[in-house]
Amino acid sequence: MNISTKIKPIFIFLLLNYITVVYSFAQEPVSIKAQITAKSIIDKYIETTGGADSFAKIEDRTIYFSGSSMGQNISLIIMQKAPDKLFREIVVGEVHQKKYFDGKNGVLILGDNKIEIDGTELESLQIDAALDFLLNPQKYNVEVKYDGKEMCDSSECYKLKMILPSGNIWFQYFDATTGFRIKEMKEIQTPTGNYNQTTCYNNYREIEGLKFPFEIRQILGAQKTVLNIDSLKINSGLPDSLFKIPDL
Repeated sequence: MNISTKIKPIFIFLLLNYITVVYSFAQEPVSIKAQITAKSIIDKYIETTGGADSFAKIEDRTIYFSGSSMGQNISLIIMQKAPDKLFREIVVGEVHQKKYFDGKNGVLILGDNKIEIDGTELESLQIDAALDFLLNPQKYNVEVKYDGKEMCDSSECYKLKMILPSGNIWFQYFDATTGFRIKEMKEIQTPTGNYNQTTCYNNYREIEGLKFPFEIRQILGAQKTVLNIDSLKINSGLPDSLFKIPDL
């Protein structure tokens, strides 16, 4: 493999490492429009996708993705276990990367290199690991504000502004008609600088009474990635050992 072919997969990793998997109305009369709040929007999303009681029962989740970006095939596995564990494994071409979060510490393993994760990237990992994030954002010291309406393609959306403890800001967009979350925008920190990332969620399907987006499209600069869920498992009994940070 020459240098140019190595660069592509590594850049794709920078994009995929910050993917946030969502798993975290009819048009209203004028009198109800004034009552729109961040809580009412999130409550509608939770109700539409299965209900708070069903989401609260999720103890672990495993998702297998396949897709492509920049002419490269991608396979991605994301495992989460309540309350705060995450494992992510990405294969792009000949490059293989693993990321661990054990509830406190995060590391990236790329080949023989083990890199400690800190700063806003560690903060993002903590939220990505939380299966109950949208049920209670305040638990994670995230302030959520209703930020008006905005068109996303042809859909009218409610826009939420999420302010993380670090001051980092995420925007999330919920379809005003269906209640589904269909887009997220955030600034991400990478070794090569900060980038604006847009992630779109489509094709919601029901698994064990809950609805998840089975297609994810992500844009980071000029790079576009498309991922589709091949398999999604809930409460399969993932052991804690899967999330233990290995010694190299």
